[in-house]
Amino acid sequence: MRALVRQAAMDHPRYGHRRIAEALRKRLQRAVSRRNVQRIMQEEKLQGPTRRRRKWVARTAVAQQTAQRPDERWAMDFVTDWCVGVRRELRILALVDCCTRKALAMKSGHSMPARRVVEVLESLRLEGRTAEEIRVDNGPESVSGQLLAWRRLHGVRVSYIERGKPHQNGHEESFNGRMRDECLNGHYFLDREDAQRKLDAWRMEYLHERPHSSLGGKTPVDVAESVGMKTPFASPIVHRAKTCGRQSDPSGSLRSALTAARLGQKKLIARQRA
Repeated sequence: MRALVRQAAMDHPRYGHRRIAEALRKRLQRAVSRRNVQRIMQEEKLQGPTRRRRKWVARTAVAQQTAQRPDERWAMDFVTDWCVGVRRELRILALVDCCTRKALAMKSGHSMPARRVVEVLESLRLEGRTAEEIRVDNGPESVSGQLLAWRRLHGVRVSYIERGKPHQNGHEESFNGRMRDECLNGHYFLDREDAQRKLDAWRMEYLHERPHSSLGGKTPVDVAESVGMKTPFASPIVHRAKTCGRQSDPSGSLRSALTAARLGQKKLIARQRA
């Protein structure tokens, strides 16, 4: 048991004794004492330093309806990091299903304009995943005309949190904290491609291996299968539009995403005329 605990702690240096015990319980298919794992980790000095949480003034939380089924509500936000190889800022788009806690997309870039956000959402729609509601903050990417035109075109409701109250998007903030603690703080990124490879590797571990306390020790894949999700999980690769002979006439599978604003305006004008 000591060797198993040591190996699990080396594979997941940011896991505490509860999550290590849950991982061993799932791997060995038998009961594993959390207290025994805690004692071994203390003796082997495998416990990582924990962050001291800041004390906040108690305030009444905003009442939110819990998502009961997949794709009922998604949460979207952006995380900032740094590429040491090219000495440029890195922006990461994170998209989470509030029901299954599944990380639908993690896309990195030195900039993340609204056009790329629409590309990610359109790629998920082409794979059979469309949200009824997307909860976002009040950033420029979230209030852009391209995103608003895309959501009108596909009937997606976008809800905004109040300014200065990120706790109203709690699922996304929790995911961002786990990603920062277990992935971003543990890696150096040489460039955007290197960052995307490491993000994809952590995302696969998050989906298939990492137990979640809010899900009863299950993974997002286990929860998705338990609710009968038939659609395949999103691929880490976003399909790009095919090149065309004329530069001003884009074509391909993502033509609707690349010209979402223009198509949305045409449909609105057609409906008004009808």
